[in-house]
Amino acid sequence: MSISFTGLGNIKVFKVEKQGEGIFQDKLNQLKTGEFNITEVKLRFNLTNDAEGKDMEELQAVLKKAGRAYSYNTQMPDTVELHLKSIIADDGIVPVVNSLLRLNSQDINITKREDLGIYTYLAKLTKRIFHRPEISPTQKTYINLIRDAIDENAVHYIDFVM
Repeated sequence: MSISFTGLGNIKVFKVEKQGEGIFQDKLNQLKTGEFNITEVKLRFNLTNDAEGKDMEELQAVLKKAGRAYSYNTQMPDTVELHLKSIIADDGIVPVVNSLLRLNSQDINITKREDLGIYTYLAKLTKRIFHRPEISPTQKTYINLIRDAIDENAVHYIDFVM
């Protein structure tokens, strides 16, 4: 599917799910054994500046403010990839949910106030993509997994770290 609007184009959404049993780490960094489900969602698109907006410049400004170097792909410098890896595990006592968000292969866990800008910008981008009429209901479900992870990580930081 290819969509072009205000600096966004060539949107692709992928999802993979796996189940298994093994060792996982809980929120207290303790090793547990049990069943787990892993869901991975990738949202890949081209982000550029155009006559109606400076989408790429906005992303670069947010990353610069957070002190993160933007990873350019020299072959495709305008390609942006959001990758969510969500692990839901159960040791029979307490279910554990961990999610990791990556932007162009870089972890974007919130560790300081300046990182909130990254999450705000990514939430804005995923909302714009989600509301396109060309996005199928199935793709919207996958995009919602990323949107939920962005929201959960930001809320966790605001509630427990700030």
